[in-house]
Amino acid sequence: TTGEKLGEIIVEMLKLKRENASVDILMRYDLTPELLFDQMRPVLERALECPSVKFMVMIDEMNATKMLGLVKRIVVDRYWDRWEDAHPESRGYLPPNVNFVGAVNPSKKDAILEGTA
Repeated sequence: TTGEKLGEIIVEMLKLKRENASVDILMRYDLTPELLFDQMRPVLERALECPSVKFMVMIDEMNATKMLGLVKRIVVDRYWDRWEDAHPESRGYLPPNVNFVGAVNPSKKDAILEGTA
């Protein structure tokens, strides 16, 4: 019933701490796949524990990384082989209740050309 489902969602939300429901990642040029996984893993783990709750990963400066192919696989394909290593039952697919928000900033060259630098 709707009441039971609401009760399940409330119980799951009470398990959460605010810092475990989202993560902000700054895609520095020197960020490695290992460090990225270390930053995302707590939210991914919590998403498995609380499937009725939506989680968010905010990726800032998404276009400023040397791992753009990996970012595409994570955000668009929702697949990451590191996640499969950690959770073989997932076959590498990220939990469906994890949402991604990305900030893409213009390159310095584009900003200079537009006169906004």
